[in-house]
Amino acid sequence: MNRFARFGMSVRNGGVAIACVLGVTTACSLSTENPTPTSARIAVTGTGTTPLQLIVSTDFFEQIIGEGTEIQAVLITADTFSVGLPFEQTTPLTELGSVLYRLIQPDSVPSTVTMQVFVDEQLEYEQSNATLSQGGSLEFRFLFRPR
Repeated sequence: MNRFARFGMSVRNGGVAIACVLGVTTACSLSTENPTPTSARIAVTGTGTTPLQLIVSTDFFEQIIGEGTEIQAVLITADTFSVGLPFEQTTPLTELGSVLYRLIQPDSVPSTVTMQVFVDEQLEYEQSNATLSQGGSLEFRFLFRPR
């Protein structure tokens, strides 16, 4: 099994956007089974006086833009929630076994958050004490690709 996770952080500060690709992880199994992941769970804690915006999608694809230096998620369907802290939600995965979580600070008051994502109860992503200014976001993408 091939498991790909992409995550990033975008922070707007004084009108300047900074994007960081924090890494790509791959794990493989020699099993002949097709153990498609069945669930993903997001947990967000931190400080903030206003709700954050959470976009969740299990139906998206990625496309390479520009000179091939950036991979962008194109959402086919998604749900958008207004969430207060702390927040936790489990998302059942489709037969595609993919999920995207995008946490956005829509307000001008910054929030400091810790975001964790578990796929089938295995920690796949953790960003601790991220300060999100207005328009800033944390994003996690998990794409399952069977062998």
